[in-house]
Amino acid sequence: MRQDRSRYLSLKELQENFEGFEKGVKSILLRKREEREKWERVLGVVADIFEPEPRHEIPLEAVLGNDCSISLWKERARAWRL
Repeated sequence: MRQDRSRYLSLKELQENFEGFEKGVKSILLRKREEREKWERVLGVVADIFEPEPRHEIPLEAVLGNDCSISLWKERARAWRL
């Protein structure tokens, strides 16, 4: 049980720090966390909009590949100004 808790905490930390995301996307997501109002137009990343059943997680990940980390914005023009 201790190993499970340790693994859970490690995975949670990776998720909270946006590990595995490209540098630019990670930077935007971290800034959004710190300055919510300024970054309110950032909706998140593609991976955030999917909640697949467990049996579909791996195939969806295979199809999307690195596109899972594409940032989503309310307005395209706003994204290009950064």
